Amino acid sequence: MVTVLGWAALVVGVLGFVVGLRRSRRNDELERGLVLWMVLSWAGTAAVIGASLD
Repeated sequence: MVTVLGWAALVVGVLGFVVGLRRSRRNDELERGLVLWMVLSWAGTAAVIGASLD
């Protein structure tokens, strides 16, 4: 279950970052949103790795 949630967080985080990066071409105010997407994707990565170590 943790692995599935980790993969979902990873995919959603990467897709959100890519879409946000495309929209932030001339808008520097979206930086905080991009950081949140990166945190979500890193949390997903940590969950997948943590679940595979068990």
